[in-house]
Amino acid sequence: MSGLFWWRRGRPKGLIILMLIIVFCLINPANVLGEGNFTLSDQEKELLKILPQFLFSIPNALADQKNQYQLNQPMGVALDEATGNIYVSDSRNIICVFDSGGLFLGSFGSFGKKPGQFNTPVSLHINQENKLLYVLDQRNFRVQIFSLDTIVFNNESKVKTEDEDIEESTKAKKPKTKMKPKTVIPLPEGTVAQLGEQAFIKRKGRAIHTRSSAVISDAFGKMIVLNGGSHRILIYGKEGEFLTKFSTFGKDKYKLRLPASFDLAVVGYVDNLGRKKERIQYYIADSMNRRVMVVTEKGDFLFAIGAKEEKKAYFSRPMGIAVDKSGKIYVLDTLTAEVSVFDQEGNFILAFGQEGDLYEKLYLPFRIAVNDKAKRLLITDQGNNRVMVYNLGVPQQ
Repeated sequence: MSGLFWWRRGRPKGLIILMLIIVFCLINPANVLGEGNFTLSDQEKELLKILPQFLFSIPNALADQKNQYQLNQPMGVALDEATGNIYVSDSRNIICVFDSGGLFLGSFGSFGKKPGQFNTPVSLHINQENKLLYVLDQRNFRVQIFSLDTIVFNNESKVKTEDEDIEESTKAKKPKTKMKPKTVIPLPEGTVAQLGEQAFIKRKGRAIHTRSSAVISDAFGKMIVLNGGSHRILIYGKEGEFLTKFSTFGKDKYKLRLPASFDLAVVGYVDNLGRKKERIQYYIADSMNRRVMVVTEKGDFLFAIGAKEEKKAYFSRPMGIAVDKSGKIYVLDTLTAEVSVFDQEGNFILAFGQEGDLYEKLYLPFRIAVNDKAKRLLITDQGNNRVMVYNLGVPQQ
């Protein structure tokens, strides 16, 4: 007994009670915690099935311990279904290529205006059927299209850090890129006012430049460009010929305000006569209106997510968007570092992501991409200089 009283004398009473509870839980935890507290509901189980699970980040030190490299504010990202390779556009005006496990394979491109060179390659898209890589070369006002079958890397053993790149440029010329595009398609250049558009924003007396922000293509080979500066979608044919455009600047449900990115999906619907049909729908991250706009390929408004009048959800700054083949919509909010997932009708399902610089966290994420065949979800975590790779959840039944 004297020993027990000595043990109590130097310790707070609350600590003694806590230690006794821990010991009792270890002996028989079910009596204290209850078995039912660890049982998930059927709805929670279904949500866990579709919740993307974090796998690794790129750079992936575990996959590539010998070849040191570093991304610098990655922008666009795309995945090649045939090889599993991941393509990442870097702010140093290069395209970095990694294998499916995050191993660095090489890079191509450099700064400049010549074919195969870039000035802010802000968006990437891969047409899986035609094996083509689309690079939106923003400040060169063009889209460069490369064949995935003829990728040629730069003459370098690794991607250099920004400091190494500057140091080397003072000693010798950079190696010339060997990678040449298959096609170069020019985009509108100049300010909105110079191009004859009447509706444009002015900030401090200067007209907004008509720089494009994203590029995708459809199964028919048409190229679709989101021109954030003029708040429009531009559609081009197989040979790069301009076909049409739609939308303009504004806050109402038919207009856009500095849209950041978009995606498309083929969706089944029933027309006014009760016939089942399919159509292409565009899903647009309308960043300054803090919403997602869903329109037909002709620009007809369908519905919005995040619009105040519909009160479905609210975003701070939606910058990335992707749609999988089951119709789920993934919206990346840059300011909250969160991904919200909706069904094909715009109903909220779940959200994931948290701001920070540690493992699995995001800081100023920029773009998102999904690939159903590879079961991957990719996010360019720009503030942390990495790409986050997730296992895509199973489709909803």
